[in-house]
Amino acid sequence: MKPTTFALFSLLLLLLASGCAHTPGGIAASTMPIDGRNYMVLGPAKATSTAVYLFNFLPVSGSSSLRDAKNAAIRSRGADALIDVTAEAYSQFWIIFSKSTIMVEGTAIRFTDGGSQQRASRPPAARRAPADRRSEADDETESVDW
Repeated sequence: MKPTTFALFSLLLLLLASGCAHTPGGIAASTMPIDGRNYMVLGPAKATSTAVYLFNFLPVSGSSSLRDAKNAAIRSRGADALIDVTAEAYSQFWIIFSKSTIMVEGTAIRFTDGGSQQRASRPPAARRAPADRRSEADDETESVDW
């Protein structure tokens, strides 16, 4: 086989074994219930969560998780929650590796009071640094993770 023919065949094989995909995700009004609660708008927030896989199934780095992307978007603005939330997924496939990314966008908000859902004995979680916030809800009517 001629070197030129081999190079063209190899290039064709490479192009056939690679690709990309974009998947629109979900749309949500907010990441936690906000009915009856007062809040201030902090501005737009956006974050991604990316994972790289070797041979499309052996994880090499990170984890592509909606929860990680959502929490990173909230932390990026020092917020309590997001409103007007959208999520999308992007994937790239190559012969040796693949890359999967989830992107979350929304408007960051911080609660100014608990509204009608506030309890008198509630700890001041909103005043703590984002990394120190609790990871579980205080009661079953409250949501921390999506």
